[in-house]
Amino acid sequence: MGRGIAARAAVVAAVALISVTMLWALGPRAAQAVCLGDCDGSGDVAVNEIIVMVNIALGSATVSACPAADPEETGGVTIIQIIAALNHALNGCPPDREVCGNGRVEGMEECDNGGICIGGDNAGTACASEDDCVGEGVCDAFGLPGGGLRKACRSDADCTTARCIRCKPFGGDGCAANCTNETEVVAPLVKGEVVGTDVAAGTSGTVVHGDILTIPLSLSGTHVFVIGKERNGRIPLVQKTSGVQLDRVQVTTIACTCLRGVSVRTCGGTVLELDGATESTNCTTDDSMCAGQKPCTAVDGPGNAAEGVVGCDSLPAVDFSIVQDSGGATRPPSPPTFTFLAGAGQPGSILLSTGSSINGVVGVCTGTGTEYGPDGEFCTDDDPPGSAPIQFSAGSIQLLTSGTASIAITHSNGIEGNNIGPFVVTGAPASCSALAQGSASGLALVGGFTVLDRQPIGDIVATNAFVAR
Repeated sequence: MGRGIAARAAVVAAVALISVTMLWALGPRAAQAVCLGDCDGSGDVAVNEIIVMVNIALGSATVSACPAADPEETGGVTIIQIIAALNHALNGCPPDREVCGNGRVEGMEECDNGGICIGGDNAGTACASEDDCVGEGVCDAFGLPGGGLRKACRSDADCTTARCIRCKPFGGDGCAANCTNETEVVAPLVKGEVVGTDVAAGTSGTVVHGDILTIPLSLSGTHVFVIGKERNGRIPLVQKTSGVQLDRVQVTTIACTCLRGVSVRTCGGTVLELDGATESTNCTTDDSMCAGQKPCTAVDGPGNAAEGVVGCDSLPAVDFSIVQDSGGATRPPSPPTFTFLAGAGQPGSILLSTGSSINGVVGVCTGTGTEYGPDGEFCTDDDPPGSAPIQFSAGSIQLLTSGTASIAITHSNGIEGNNIGPFVVTGAPASCSALAQGSASGLALVGGFTVLDRQPIGDIVATNAFVAR
């Protein structure tokens, strides 16, 4: 018995001596994201943990005794790993170097496809660090999209409590913005039920409000979301342009309308300029709009119609208001003012920055005009781009929330004190556990937008509700 213990001690001492000698010869080794050898997760490596690794190498213990000794799950321990663990014992564990968006899979990451420069002079190019991007960045409040959170910035000071980032990871390419593998969630919508001049609660629809005319529209179809996995209480999600699968809407015999997902692009990929009020130039349909400016870049990531986040515990703010001053009788119109309202969201709250185009034809959904395409049906893939005679939006960003949205126009249609709204719509949160299983049942996303001087109606407030069944 005594000889066995003495022999093992001699082996341990010999391995340690050889390892230290090799360390001196090889010099410092690159820091690793995982602290190899930290069997108990204490943040450092003790002598007894080195001994456990030696025992695993000798075959008298299994890796289950110290999973941190075998991060690559090979089933054994090599002399190189023992050397690395000794280095950690002598010099301390390396700091957590896991950085999502640097193009290297580290730590708990499942994938890392790098990032895309956003907000600056080389916006739209691939990047692996902030240093790869030139000029300004974009305010990114911990992944929450919308409003001033997407404004251009030079430093964190321009973003108040948010971060100013230049190299941003996006999802939609199989790797989510938090470097987890993505899956699809198919969300069929509850078909809208029109009741008088409104759409019934719990169903999907759009209500167009004018001064003297209100048009409720029933929506149906499917939303397809691409989501990552939960990390730190949050799930990132995007929606590809093909994931907006809404049926066209026949408005009696007046018009046929079509809503499609669009990967909205601006000069620099921001929504607002440095002043937080001026809208970034929209180049969605024409790259030349950015001549002399920053490159034309997708706001929500290449090919994405939407980008957002799920707060499994909550989100700091989900309720918002949008108010636009139409200018009354003498003043020019002002851009819409976006404001987050006080109050955190419920568990499963969602904010989604989404791009869309809304257009239509006068009359019915079938015809022989150019806008109908060869198949004679409006709102199908063969419709020539830009041929629709009615254009509500050729590509604009709006924010959808599981909370409450309030939309209004003040001093509308050239009349001081004449207001349209506010009109309020209320959503409902998702279940993070259900999303992980591929279901968005019960989720209701709401929002809205303003349009000025849209004849023959005039100024318009539109509210939207998308309810998953």
